[in-house]
Amino acid sequence: MDQPPIPISKPNITAADIETVVETLNSGWIVQGPQVDRFERMWSEFTNIPNCAAVTSCTSGLSLAIQALAIKPGDEVIVPAFTWVATANAVQLAGAKVVFCDISPETFNLDLGSLREKISARTKAIMVVHLFGLSADMTAIKDLTKNRNIKIIEDAACGFGAFFNGHHVGALGDISVFSFHPRKAITTGEGGMVCSNDEDLIRQVKAMRDHGSHISDKTRHDSSKPYQLADHEVLGSNARMTDIQAALGCSQMRRANQILDHRREIAQFYSSDLQAVSWLKLPLVLDDRFIHGYQSYVCMVREHSTCHEDLSTRIDLINKQHILRNQLMEFLQKNLISTRPGTHSITTLSFFKNLYKLKSEDFIGAFEAHNCSISLPIYSGMHREEVHLVTKLIKGFAV
Repeated sequence: MDQPPIPISKPNITAADIETVVETLNSGWIVQGPQVDRFERMWSEFTNIPNCAAVTSCTSGLSLAIQALAIKPGDEVIVPAFTWVATANAVQLAGAKVVFCDISPETFNLDLGSLREKISARTKAIMVVHLFGLSADMTAIKDLTKNRNIKIIEDAACGFGAFFNGHHVGALGDISVFSFHPRKAITTGEGGMVCSNDEDLIRQVKAMRDHGSHISDKTRHDSSKPYQLADHEVLGSNARMTDIQAALGCSQMRRANQILDHRREIAQFYSSDLQAVSWLKLPLVLDDRFIHGYQSYVCMVREHSTCHEDLSTRIDLINKQHILRNQLMEFLQKNLISTRPGTHSITTLSFFKNLYKLKSEDFIGAFEAHNCSISLPIYSGMHREEVHLVTKLIKGFAV
């Protein structure tokens, strides 16, 4: 074909972004400093979450969130079975026990029935993932945890621009973490943001990201007492975002609404073009409590609904649809269109599968999403014509 390849995603870096980064490089202060402070304020203002701490990645942020909540070895943390492995890794690295919960293949978020079954007297926290930009049902989840002293950690890696009941995700639990990986709508290369309505929690996170000190290098640098060393009051490590990364984040946040509006427009183009494709289940449009951020546009190859089948029949159908999904992805790749599975079911991955003696199909919703999901290209700057080319090829694919 004559058209250039269409990637699954690409970062939208403008001349203004580059100029802002160069200015920071020329400033002489490139570690955590004024740009990080500015980025945290801009993120707080956009999400309306009062306390924010920029860190090296969403993964390090999840570890800091778990540490700040004093989750200890032996504690149980419920984690959705269908999410990026970092969600479970952060729990396991803290020495806590990962308790996997199934997801709904309709929303890709926690299945409430499965969640209800997994809560026990040992449950210390629930890791709620707002997958692909659709908020989980936080009202229902909070109802399940009422009067149980269970903390809610929002893994909002995909959550930028996602709202529930008028609130930006990340403001709905005890603590939350966002990602700025290059596939995200706002990127700093690598990076994350830990957020909370609880000022003390974020104060603790800010110390732990900086070797346990509440006094930053910039504060010491600007002090009139060059001999003064910082105290280190808590156990910490180095999870500081640099001012280089934060400068890029600040520049991108200046056009945050434009970036989100464009992603939603691309999603609407896809949904309009593909609504008649009977074997492709499009991202669910829920009631007006939910505003989708469309971090990804993830569909399910579903020639037949599996939800009401017995387990054996359902697995057989999923396996057949998995073959069809892979054939579609190969067909698109040959036509220079990049796609990916939505993400993976952690319970299919060797480490967790062996550690907890799991079978891949133990969490059937996650198993179906793992095998049948397909993420279509979506990124800032994608054109209507490119969307039309993708959808034309899908509609021409022979099932």
